[in-house]
Amino acid sequence: MMENPTVGDPEHLSPADLVAAAVREFGERELVLRCVALLRSGSWVDDPDLLPAIANGQGSEVMAGRWGPPYWARVWAMRTFLYAWDPAAVPVVVAGLSDEAWRVRELAGKVAVKCEVGEAAAALLPVLADEIPRVRAAAARAVGTVGESEHAGPLRALLEDDESSVRVQAARALERLAKRLDRDIDHLGLP
Repeated sequence: MMENPTVGDPEHLSPADLVAAAVREFGERELVLRCVALLRSGSWVDDPDLLPAIANGQGSEVMAGRWGPPYWARVWAMRTFLYAWDPAAVPVVVAGLSDEAWRVRELAGKVAVKCEVGEAAAALLPVLADEIPRVRAAAARAVGTVGESEHAGPLRALLEDDESSVRVQAARALERLAKRLDRDIDHLGLP
């Protein structure tokens, strides 16, 4: 496990502090590329120092099979992109929107927002119908940030979602989409 130069107990650092320490240790681009490699392979075997650097003590525990399912490695790798970024991560963020683990799909949506991953727009549309409300809400936020006028229809459908948090995010996303595209909200998606 790498030495963490951040003040405080490394077992209780925030994700932002963990990634900041990892950036100091590896460099931002190198850290992102290592996370990209993990997301592509789904395995930490080739990079045993990565998870302990981005996931507190839990990374080592997952690697040893003592804590949580293995998909947590993908969760932590995707979460890293919220704090360290390089465009090389775009393909794995887009692919993460269809990951079998809902937490990865949710984080991929959050990364699409934070890093304005326009390439994710089309891949976000099926995620708007995800079975997990948190994933639908993240996808709605992302469509509002990177979508186009033609994506307004699927957002409007979410205004009737069973979950209030999804409805709220869909309404905000429509407002953001209209403002970003400089269009009247009522005419989004219409010829």
